[in-house]
Parts: sequence; C-alpha cells; structure tokens
Amino acid sequence: MVYRTRPDKGWAWVVMMGSFGAHLNHGFFGYAIGILNFALLERFQDDVGKTAWASGIFLGLFSMSGPVTGIVINRWSCRISMMIGSVLMTIGFVLTAFVDKLDYVIITYGVISGFGAGLCYTASVVVVGFNFVRHRNLASGFASSGGGVGTFALAPIIQMAKDLYGYSGLFLMCGGLAFHHFLFGMLCMPSYLELKAKGMTKSIECNERKEDLTHFQKIVKHFHVLRNIAFLCIVKSLICFCLGCYLMYVHLPSLVVERGTSEEKVGYLLSVAGICNGLSRLLVGIASNTDNINELLLYSGSFSLLGLAGILFPFYSSSFSGQTFFAALLGIYAGSCFALFNTLTIRLVGIQDLATAFGIEMFGAGVGSLIGPPLAGKD
Repeated sequence: MVYRTRPDKGWAWVVMMGSFGAHLNHGFFGYAIGILNFALLERFQDDVGKTAWASGIFLGLFSMSGPVTGIVINRWSCRISMMIGSVLMTIGFVLTAFVDKLDYVIITYGVISGFGAGLCYTASVVVVGFNFVRHRNLASGFASSGGGVGTFALAPIIQMAKDLYGYSGLFLMCGGLAFHHFLFGMLCMPSYLELKAKGMTKSIECNERKEDLTHFQKIVKHFHVLRNIAFLCIVKSLICFCLGCYLMYVHLPSLVVERGTSEEKVGYLLSVAGICNGLSRLLVGIASNTDNINELLLYSGSFSLLGLAGILFPFYSSSFSGQTFFAALLGIYAGSCFALFNTLTIRLVGIQDLATAFGIEMFGAGVGSLIGPPLAGKD
C-alpha cells in the first residue's frame, strides 16, 4: 500500500494542522454548547429538562461513540472516520435548523450530530499518534490546543450569528462548521504507522478466519485491551476526571451568579478557561517532548491539582478575582492531560491497538460527563 509520509516528516505536519482544525471545532461544540441549548429553549419554549436531553445526548455520544470509532478506524482509516463523521454532523445540524418539534431535535442534533462528532473527534486524536513518534507529545499538544482556541474564538462568533440570523441561521452555521471536518479529514492521509497497525490487525483477522470465529466474536477479540490492568486504571481515571470536570464547567456559571457576579462576566470566565486550556495543552506537549519528563506523573499530577483547586474553591469563590483564578486553574489542569493521551496509550497497549484503546478511553470519559452534572444538581 502507498502511504503519504513516514512519522515526524513531511506530510505528518500537515496532518497535525488538520487535527488542530478539527480540535478547534470540537472546542466550541464541547465547551460552548450552552449557546445552542439556550437557542433551543428560546425556539421551542419547552421544559428545561427535556430540552437539555438534546445537548446531553450530543455530549454523551461525542465521547461514548469512541469504541465504534475504533472499529471504523481499524476497518478503514482515521481519514474515512472523520469524513463520515463530518457528513453525519452536517446532516444533523441542517435538519435541526428546519424541524419544528423538540422530539425531532433530540434525534437530529443529539443522536445524528452527536454520533458524527464522536467519529470525528476520536479519529482526530488517534491520527496524530499514527503520524508522530519522536515529536508525538509536541504534535499532540499543538493539535489539542485547538480546543482552547475554539472555545475562546468561536463562541462569540456563534453568539453573534444567533443574534443576527436567529435559530435556523445558527444551526445552519453549525452545519457549515461541521462540514469543515470533511476537509480536515482529507488531509489525514494514511501514514506508515497507520498502515503498519492495520497490517497487524489484518494478520489477527487471518488467524480469526482459521479459528472460524463468528463476526461478533471477531469484534469482541479486538477489545482484548480490556484485560490490561494498567490501561483500565487510565480509563477509570478518565471517568473520575470527567465526572468532576464537566460538573465544574456546567455548574460554574450558575454558582458565580449566585455569588453576585453578573451574567456578562460569566462569559469572561469561560474565555479565561478556554485560553488557559489551549495554552496548557501546547506547553505540556512542548515540556513532555523529552525523555526527562514522566508523562504518567504529569498526567496524574494535573488531575490532583485540579481536584485540590475544586476542594478549596468555596474559600475564595466570593470575589470575582477568586472566580477568575479558579477559571484559569480549571482551564490549565483540565486541558494539560490531552497532550499525553497518545503517548500513554501507545506505551500501555502498543500502536496496533491505539484506535481501539483510545475509543474505550473516550467511552469512559463520556460516562463521567453524563454522571457528574446531574449528581451535583441534586439538593
């Protein structure tokens, strides 16, 4: 098979830029989703809880579709996964712009666009791991920093689109943003490592044919990474991390308003978190791109510091300066781990199982993001 480039050379850097663009979009759809949820509330004037189901399902499938994405990548490629996901996202957003019932929105926006976003996101992370070895942390940090840029830059633009063009124009613009993933996916030509990993997968499939396994048994056999105890610890850590992290992102705006901060300043806090999120991903990628840094210690340490900041937040949350300080810490320590996923996952399971393993990690992240906010909302 013909590949575009070898790791760390030539076209690999173009792939990194494509992944950066994909993360830029994901940053908006993942962290500034409240704008879309508010537009749905204004449009349908329905129950708040029912309306939130659309955004909740979107965010859940954004991560929990990871295992399916892993299967798609193993069967075809990261490029195909991103292109299919882009088409699904675009169709979902365009349909949402014209449907007249909230029940349909839950399907078009929540299910169709959410599943498409999951296909794009997991592939946009894995493709960096397939294109870099020596500079993997640096490339992962730069690519994932697009998430912070998207949160900071796209949220005001989308808010402006909502004010100027209304509900339908807002979701049509989201459909246009989603279709950019198709272009980013076209840049992600298969690399030497991706084709090598697929070759390993095909050799396993040949053995499966000799063993005369059923189709379901063949799929299950690809998830043998679940027998890796160290890998399962990473998955469990992601569940706990996303449980607390999304809890903070969802409830921080309402909490600071209760403490006397104006609604206008809430947007400023989210911008601070977005900027710090992007910078931390980039800086951690640069810092960990040497043999002198223990990635696992950096990974777990960022979670510990974020947890400590959350525990102490009630003691300094009464002032706006304290709230800004916490928003900065939230962005820094919630974003830094994303630069390390590729390296840690490959170290634990090998390059041949990267797509499957990262898909499972994303499923764990989705579980945490679904559980966390509702638990904190209880009296």
